[in-house]
Amino acid sequence: MFKNILVPFDGSEQAVKALEIAVGFAKGERARLKVLNVAEMVPVPGAPTATIFLIDQGISRMQELELKKAQYVIRRHGAKADVIAERGHPADSILRFAKRNKTDLIIMGHRGKSGLQRFLLGSVSDAVAHHAHCAVLIVR
Repeated sequence: MFKNILVPFDGSEQAVKALEIAVGFAKGERARLKVLNVAEMVPVPGAPTATIFLIDQGISRMQELELKKAQYVIRRHGAKADVIAERGHPADSILRFAKRNKTDLIIMGHRGKSGLQRFLLGSVSDAVAHHAHCAVLIVR
């Protein structure tokens, strides 16, 4: 039924749970599994170039650690997956990636933000669930 499964992965506990579930789905369905980590660029108006460089290095290092964590979970379950890093707005990047890669199912964690936080900041999982062209499973 599912041929291409995408797991957006931010290193959180919910993302690990989603990845573990996705590994099970992928094995059962003999589907391709792709894990996507999206690092959001934070605008720093008027910041000196050195500051922007240091922020960029920190974001790259954090993304590298999150990808290693995803690879560890995948190996621990004896699975294979493509692990991809991108930069951009998380929800937009996930939706574009899913469409471009003909994703059948997105399995992702839910951070459980409070009502006010969700109203003010939005929720990546909510945006993906509402705008995805395919099925979305949100793991709590």
